[in-house]
Amino acid sequence: DHYLTFSTSCSASQNWQSFMLFFFAHKVNQPGDVIRIASGCSDQQKQMLEDFHESVIKKLSPNFHVHFTPDFTKISGDNYKYYNKPFGVRHFMTHWLKYDESNDRLKNSIIMILDPDMILLRPLTYDFTSSNVMIHRSERGPPKVKKVMHGQPWASLYAFGDGPFKQDLNYVFSNHTDSPALKATDDERRNNYPGGPPYMATG
Repeated sequence: DHYLTFSTSCSASQNWQSFMLFFFAHKVNQPGDVIRIASGCSDQQKQMLEDFHESVIKKLSPNFHVHFTPDFTKISGDNYKYYNKPFGVRHFMTHWLKYDESNDRLKNSIIMILDPDMILLRPLTYDFTSSNVMIHRSERGPPKVKKVMHGQPWASLYAFGDGPFKQDLNYVFSNHTDSPALKATDDERRNNYPGGPPYMATG
């Protein structure tokens, strides 16, 4: 099974982006379920979005869904809108997928996280064997099997290199002193960490 998710607010601009992502998912016959994770909607926004989803999006495919979550922007005491993506995905996996109760059923499923301003030009699946996708070469070499598998997640390579590691890592990981990021080699920092959406991993 494939679960393609994308995290949004409830703004008019992200409603439009979401419609485009759903439309192109329909156009390329994206397999599995496509789920918009909408965080922090007011009651009025939620009702409008539900009505639009039922009257328009569901007509594209019964496998297109919207999942509502609380607003996580202030979850750690500051105000950071991007908290909605990881905490929204966790909320989706807990309450929509019911992952803890269905671990055995979902362990071979493919969970994907995209951004709402992306569109699909072809189906996105776990198998890149016959794809012309460009695979970045690190010192470890290309993967022997061009598939998303247990222990082999996939993501796009973004151009920020090892920039995040130029921060004060002792401060960043002060509450996680055993983080694997602290032991990463220079090659891993440059080539394995600067990943971005689409993220793809097994359940």
